[in-house]
Amino acid sequence: MHTEKDSTSIDTLWMKEAIAEARKAEAKAEVPIGAVIVKSGAIIGRGHNLRETDRDPTAHAEMLAIKEASGTLDAWRLTDCDLYVTLEPCPMCAGAILQSRIRRVVYGAPDPKAGCCGTLMNLLQDDRFNHVTEVTPGVLQEECGAMLSDFFRRLRKKQKGDSFEVRKFDIADPGLAVAVHGLQQASYPIEAKLIGLDTIPPMLDTPETLAACGESFVGCFEAGGRLVGAVSYKLVDGGETLDIHRLMVHPDRFRLGIASRLLDSVFALPGVRKAIVSTGTANAPAVLLYERYGFRPTGLVDIAPDVTVTQFEKAF
Repeated sequence: MHTEKDSTSIDTLWMKEAIAEARKAEAKAEVPIGAVIVKSGAIIGRGHNLRETDRDPTAHAEMLAIKEASGTLDAWRLTDCDLYVTLEPCPMCAGAILQSRIRRVVYGAPDPKAGCCGTLMNLLQDDRFNHVTEVTPGVLQEECGAMLSDFFRRLRKKQKGDSFEVRKFDIADPGLAVAVHGLQQASYPIEAKLIGLDTIPPMLDTPETLAACGESFVGCFEAGGRLVGAVSYKLVDGGETLDIHRLMVHPDRFRLGIASRLLDSVFALPGVRKAIVSTGTANAPAVLLYERYGFRPTGLVDIAPDVTVTQFEKAF
């Protein structure tokens, strides 16, 4: 016999899957919100917040999970499906839930600013609509709420208290070579996932090979001396072309303008008339950054076996 305790246990299980999706958003410096859609005891749709990454105001976790679930079923009606989400759905997502005929919504933390499943209003259970969705609030509420609170606390701390120094440094310094290697190990896996690699290629650089690479480096150092960002480059064509090889920012310092500060520092080098840089076109944050600086795609280049990226160019 199916009991209330069984339902609670099942809801906890699926909410943990939604939390795992939220952690994926957090790893991309997105607000950590995740969702899954379940039908007949199996997940048919997943999503996590990608508003900043995709530059899309509709890229909420619920919207992406609904789209994936509809693709799985090859149908827009998601009847007999339950949606689990870490934060109470907003008006847009509540509307999509009604339109897709989802049977039940289970959410973790309430949203006092936009919640439309009982906090500010309850769109899902307004019988003036042609569909009513069952709502179960507060599943793993403490964990879901703490994840959001911790994220915004860290963000406020960064915005308020961090100060940075951008300066050129000598990569032949063993200590700085180790610092750059650590920065690369932290930042490159995220970039690899953004450009669609299922597995992270082995990092060929070691502190020793970095020290001997012959590139010039500019770093962004925070108070205390920690290296949180770096750009490396070579000047070619008699010093007229700036060939940017690496641009790295530590994931816990995303969205603080560090990449822009690093680029500004190398663009100011005397005699430079052109800059080139390469990245995967699916790496939306990097592409957006380069486009803001006036870079335009010029072609494809191979950077490793089976890894092709787009080269961008900018004239000064």
